[in-house]
Amino acid sequence: MTTEVAIRYSMRSNELDVSATREGLLEIADLVEAGDGRVVADDGVDPLPYDVCIPLLVVRRLAGGGVVIRVSKEMSDVTLEGGQDALRLLAENLRGLAVEGADDEHLHLEYFAGHFYLEEASVPAVVGLVGN
Repeated sequence: MTTEVAIRYSMRSNELDVSATREGLLEIADLVEAGDGRVVADDGVDPLPYDVCIPLLVVRRLAGGGVVIRVSKEMSDVTLEGGQDALRLLAENLRGLAVEGADDEHLHLEYFAGHFYLEEASVPAVVGLVGN
């Protein structure tokens, strides 16, 4: 499935940037809520100021626990995995940005002690809404 999504990654700072149109962000939110699926991202965009573009986002539901955002060692995909309740909360946040956010608004997905759906092992990410 291809949509209007770009994923950039900085190896130096270990940070992700996920940019998507409203439609692309809604598609990601639906997959996160379902707990299964993949989105093919546009890896032909300029990665700057990050280092590389990552072509694939994979969602997996686990038996339980918070969401962990991982970048594969080969930098070939980003995986979001976690328990159903945590994935649902993440999906609600993504959907809220897609539906109510202004163009160029963004959401920080960064673990802090007591975070209600992210696990400490998660790579910090910024999810940005790009105008159509």
